[in-house]
Amino acid sequence: MKPYFRYSPQPALEPAPDCEWASHMVLNPAIVKDPASDKLHMLFRATGPWSRKRKEGKHDPYPIFLGYAVSNDLGKT
Repeated sequence: MKPYFRYSPQPALEPAPDCEWASHMVLNPAIVKDPASDKLHMLFRATGPWSRKRKEGKHDPYPIFLGYAVSNDLGKT
């Protein structure tokens, strides 16, 4: 299978304010299309304030997480 690249001025993924670990940045998506359907599988890095690991007297850390997303309509939603 030959790689296919398509560029768009719209982001493939955006931060999700309601998701603590992906609320500030979503970056470096790797997107693969399922050849048998309109499904896109996306792996990405994300970060946001992670209060669960806050140390007393310090700000929330911003660790990097690996996330997975899927779109069933070629990325329209």
